[in-house]
Amino acid sequence: MRVLLVEDDPDFIALTEKILTLRGHTVTTCETGTKGLVQAIGEEFDLMILDLRLPELDGWEVARQVRQVKPDIPIIACSANLMQAERERSRALGFNAFLGKPYTISDLLSTIEDYENGSHA
Repeated sequence: MRVLLVEDDPDFIALTEKILTLRGHTVTTCETGTKGLVQAIGEEFDLMILDLRLPELDGWEVARQVRQVKPDIPIIACSANLMQAERERSRALGFNAFLGKPYTISDLLSTIEDYENGSHA
């Protein structure tokens, strides 16, 4: 899979990129919402992991704009705010899944598993 990771925390970037690369995926990373939006619209990806709190443009706005151009790309929301309202808002705005921070390797793998198998449709 080609994965776009839009995340500003270097630790989460390193962890996620390493895990996904070891599983054979190609990972492109962006550290701001603006760069993530440009990448998401300008290139083809099979999956997007999107932090909700980003510099320049937050993840909510990035997802909204990406959905206008590429409505079918699976987008996983990633946030340290684990309140139920945050999860519900992410679902209502078209995110496919929610990954709470800090996440473990097993959290990440179980969240992306359906997308790796192509069974998310």
